[in-house]
Amino acid sequence: MATAGKLIDKRYRSPFVFVPGWYSRAELEKAGYSPNDLRHAVRNGTLHRVIPGVFQASTEQAPDPVWAKLRVLTREHRRVVSHSTAAAIWGLSAAGICEPYHVTVADRAARIQRPGLVRSHVVRVPEEFVCDVQGIRVAAPAWTWLDLALQSSEEDALVLADQVLATRVKRPGRPVPLAKREDLRAALETRGRTKGIRTARAALELAHDVADSPQETRLRYYCHLADLPEPVVNPLIGDAHGEMFFRPDLAFTEFKVAVQYEGQLYHSDPERVLKDVHRQEVTEALGWVEVRITKEHMRNGGAAAIRKIRAKLIERGWRS
Repeated sequence: MATAGKLIDKRYRSPFVFVPGWYSRAELEKAGYSPNDLRHAVRNGTLHRVIPGVFQASTEQAPDPVWAKLRVLTREHRRVVSHSTAAAIWGLSAAGICEPYHVTVADRAARIQRPGLVRSHVVRVPEEFVCDVQGIRVAAPAWTWLDLALQSSEEDALVLADQVLATRVKRPGRPVPLAKREDLRAALETRGRTKGIRTARAALELAHDVADSPQETRLRYYCHLADLPEPVVNPLIGDAHGEMFFRPDLAFTEFKVAVQYEGQLYHSDPERVLKDVHRQEVTEALGWVEVRITKEHMRNGGAAAIRKIRAKLIERGWRS
């Protein structure tokens, strides 16, 4: 925080002119500001109330309230934004950054006691797994994956691992991929023996870096549980002359069975329907057969999807 003794030039008490920085209510009151002074400064826009008891002084426009809160919460070196809050920052969650904010501290004495605003976790996060994101200390993607994987099923841990490793999914302002496989392995080794670590290890063994969507990952996982042959993920398949090609979500190459997961726009987008018809024509011309899977097939652990894929594999010569 800024030094309280340098908060204001007394000649400019109206409006207040603060030195930019972060201040607690106690520091401001010690510097001579009454509750009325603080209310006046907030109304003038020269002081911004970030969270109860903490203010930001700035001559610029009010800070984004969410990012400002996270900067305040991690201004102490031992605090790190983590779990689902970190996942949202890295673009791994569609839910966005919302309260309560997850903050990890190195020891119980440093836990933040703000019910409803913060959910504290006590784990030592090594500095090599901490990143600075716009002035906020955030758990690195590999550590964020592990935090969530330890609390998840193998399926959900795998979905998140695929997202972190993805080389074909771009997130504005974030690296591609978010982390490499060795980063996730390093996080596992650093964390050591703890509840959920075996599930996380098993999920990482099944992870791929070219999956395009969570539903594709789940479908691949259901194939694994059903003991189907291991499919290739998003391969480019074409003829010897490079004149025809297609890229299925999953491919059982030995049996020339291509699996496509159809999203929500499958039936409603005319242009998409035309592209799908062309893709199917190319698939058949190259001697492959296409299996289309929708969200309806994914219910009950993908039971209908597996029946459909298994039937086509058997038709093409597979024997379980």
